[in-house]
Amino acid sequence: MSFEWLAAFLAANWWAGVSALATVAAAVGIVLAIKQLRFDAWLKAQEIFVHDDFTNARGRIFRHLEQTSANWDLEDRIAGMLVCRRLDELCRLTPYFAFRKRQARNVVLDTWVVPLGRLWALLAPLVAAERDKVAWQQKWNAFEVLGREALCRLSSERSTLDAIAKRLEPEIRRVHGVPPRSSLPSGAASNQR
Repeated sequence: MSFEWLAAFLAANWWAGVSALATVAAAVGIVLAIKQLRFDAWLKAQEIFVHDDFTNARGRIFRHLEQTSANWDLEDRIAGMLVCRRLDELCRLTPYFAFRKRQARNVVLDTWVVPLGRLWALLAPLVAAERDKVAWQQKWNAFEVLGREALCRLSSERSTLDAIAKRLEPEIRRVHGVPPRSSLPSGAASNQR
């Protein structure tokens, strides 16, 4: 039995075989890199969400859900600013949680829908006040986009959350050093929920 044909075939297609193996190795490397990127994004998100400063600030904001007559003060402002910054950072990690954008958003919303929706409802007036103060209407827009979507998923709580936010809005604007919405020039109040 002669294997000359096999030797000739291997000699003629040697580089094609090596190229195919290199392509497979590169594809495996890309898949592993994507998994590592998702894992790193998840670790960063968890780090943001469980950091002591963030959990303390979040608790400070959430007290307005339990103490519905509590006034907004300077400590709330400081806590709210920290929460807005951290949640915007978390929301900007969203694309790294899945290959498709919608799937990635669902991962984030399925995981953090309740705190994200509640915090958006309570902090939307602070976001609007900060945007008016710095004249940067896109500030914290990643938090706004996912926060609004999370709030829509909390339909049973929405009226309560909206009532608390409406009550707090004048206090938030006063403490933040921004005039009330009614005294803003036309078009400036376009951020209302």
